[in-house]
Amino acid sequence: MDPLGDDIEVGSPGTFGVPPAPAGRSLAVIATIIFLGSILGRVLGLVREQLAASHFGAGDQIAAFTVADNLNTLIYDLISSGMLEAALIPVLSALVITGMAGRQELRRLTGVLLTLSVAVASVLAAVGVFFAPRLVRLMTALGDRGDQRDVAATDLAIQNLRIVLPSLAFLVAGTIMIAALYSVQKPGAPALGGAARNLSAVICILLLGSRYGTRSMAVGVLVGSIVLALLQW
Repeated sequence: MDPLGDDIEVGSPGTFGVPPAPAGRSLAVIATIIFLGSILGRVLGLVREQLAASHFGAGDQIAAFTVADNLNTLIYDLISSGMLEAALIPVLSALVITGMAGRQELRRLTGVLLTLSVAVASVLAAVGVFFAPRLVRLMTALGDRGDQRDVAATDLAIQNLRIVLPSLAFLVAGTIMIAALYSVQKPGAPALGGAARNLSAVICILLLGSRYGTRSMAVGVLVGSIVLALLQW
């Protein structure tokens, strides 16, 4: 349920493009921030899963959300899987090493990456929203579909997918900004990104779950992605 994941490799001292690690206390502070942010995100993720189980059980409702969320994750992975760890952080960190000119180039390159990536993600999200029924049926083609219960679950999955797909643009934007922040050794906002997303999902389930069912979880995914992007900004 978390396309960005909980574990982000930020490189190691001496590898290409990675600035020398700060010594002593600074390194310890950075490591502590990342550790605490990861722990908080996992705890809130556990709370989210327990709330989802208590509100929606393990039936068709949660299955409909899972189909939509898996499709959203699949498209996100196609756009940026491995991009953060393998490419962006080393490249952007290399610019930081070159000094003030590098910082200016970092801002320019980050802006270009944001523009292009968000544009591609937005187009894919719009196409996905339009073809949501076909995408859901493709994901469920191997099952025995056709009775009234399955039709209702499929319709719910389509609704959930149309809610979560716009989150792609914000998730991709967050990925770019997380890489830029790590490259200048500012881990605070990236470390809290997972926690912010899970907290958004928890709040949406509590406020909307009884009225809108698993669509509240889909709203939580969308709101969480927006909060993530704003936090990095």
